[in-house]
Order: sequence, then structure tokens, then C-alpha cells
Amino acid sequence: MSEYIQPAEVVQFCISEKQLAKDLGLGQPELAKRRIAKLIKGEHWDYKGMPKQTFYHSNGVDAMKLMLNIDITPKEPVAEPVENKVIRVKEIPKIKANTMIATHGRPGWWTDQEAIVFANKFANKRMILVEYEGKRVPCKVKASHNFISGMVIPVRQYDNILVAARHPRFAGIW
Repeated sequence: MSEYIQPAEVVQFCISEKQLAKDLGLGQPELAKRRIAKLIKGEHWDYKGMPKQTFYHSNGVDAMKLMLNIDITPKEPVAEPVENKVIRVKEIPKIKANTMIATHGRPGWWTDQEAIVFANKFANKRMILVEYEGKRVPCKVKASHNFISGMVIPVRQYDNILVAARHPRFAGIW
């Protein structure tokens, strides 16, 4: 029987050059110049995929940070305090659309995050403007015609995009 021979160290690619440039706050062409001048292909970085993209190995990321004099010691993540993002009943605008929440409470399908509709009359019918966490931000919806100003809606956040979790069936009515 033959013994199982482990292959040589397999290079794991962890981050694209585009993403690394964004994380380091440097332009991609500038990062590429430094990579070509100082780093070794195959050890620190390599090409991958179609169309060809540059990906950095973890030791390549560390080497690039050393070249840029960026501290590479791992920092312990600080646990952020969990804030309740649900609007209190006192803060809910007194309009007909919000009476369900004010009188019966939030239904079971309601999400943890909510926002107040600020405006819904835009050329883009798939967007409304909402007040979320004290800021006015755009929110993606299927159709904006049933949302009215002052209405409290459940929302979900995907990265930096805010999306309405449910849509009213009629204008201002759940």
C-alpha cells in the first residue's frame, strides 16, 4: 500500500486587489505598482479567475501592510452595545396608517428594525425616503405608491442598502 503524501502548502487566496486597495485607502494602480516592485508572484499574490484578477494571500496582505507601515497586530473586536431600533409608541406620528401599531401593537411578521416614511414621490417608483436611526436614507421598495408620509414600516438592512420588509396592500393600510 502506498502512503498518503500530503501536497505542498496550498496557497489560499483571501482578498482581491480591488478590495485590499479599498481597505487600505489606497488607489488600485498605486497598490499594483508596489505589488510588482516588492512582492513575489505565487508566494504573496497570484492571478485567479476569468477575467483574470489579482488576489492576495494572507502573507501578501501582511507584507503590503508592512510596506505601507500599517500596524498588523490583530485587534480584539469590541462588542458593540445592542440598541433597540424599534420606535416607541410616543414617537410614532399620529396618522391613520399607524393606528394598528398604536392600538394593537406590532404584528408577528414585524422586524426588529423600523423606519418612518418621509417621502414617496420620486421618478424612481422603487425608492422611498425614510428616516432611519436619525438619518434620512433611501429605501428600496417594490412599488412606492402605497407608502404615505409619516407611516412606520419594518425594514431590513443588507450591507449599506435599506429594504422595506413588508409593503402595504393599500395606500397607508396594512
